[in-house]
Amino acid sequence: MIELFTWKTPSGHKVSIMLKECAMDYHMHLVDLTKGDQYNMSFLKLSPSSSVPAIIDRDAEGGPLSIFEADAILIYLADKAGRFLPRPPHARSKVMEWLLFESAELSPIFTQTYHFIRSSPEPIPHAITHYVNESLRLLRVLEAQFKQRAFIAGDYSIADIALYPWVDAIIPLLENNGRQEEVENLFHMHRWHAQLSNRPAIKQGMNIPVEYSNAEAMLEEA
Repeated sequence: MIELFTWKTPSGHKVSIMLKECAMDYHMHLVDLTKGDQYNMSFLKLSPSSSVPAIIDRDAEGGPLSIFEADAILIYLADKAGRFLPRPPHARSKVMEWLLFESAELSPIFTQTYHFIRSSPEPIPHAITHYVNESLRLLRVLEAQFKQRAFIAGDYSIADIALYPWVDAIIPLLENNGRQEEVENLFHMHRWHAQLSNRPAIKQGMNIPVEYSNAEAMLEEA
């Protein structure tokens, strides 16, 4: 059984999608970021950076295993299930390239774009312009890849799973910030996004339940 500690964020959705794709048994506990649950000492033992998601695999070889950071969790679950991360080095390296592109470049930029548009105490035009332009540049990188292939690294993989929630979140944000035409022109990216949006596991994984489990009590057992 996988214990999933998560919240309604793009990083959280990556892992819930993966669990659905692999049809793995799991139990979900919502770590309510609006209430500061991520700073509880019991959760910090599981995720030292206070970031969600995190998991505990109760059935791991050698005993219960806890993992934090969404992309590390994706790699672990892919290897455990034997799905969405090929073993041959050439194919595996391509998936890892795009997974790390998402982790190191795309998600930090998209996070800052969201912050300066939606969360900043006061508008900072230079910052908004910078991060919106960077977000569009990264989407154009994806567009160039999707022009050549159906999925980001060849076959459907954890790299697509990692990218999807971020792309899904950034599209309306940029469109509502006066860049609709530029976003609409990314035809191949939209084709990819629409294709993934129709996958049952993605629909389910993006729909995190609103019920709040007692994550604190479960973490005390970790």
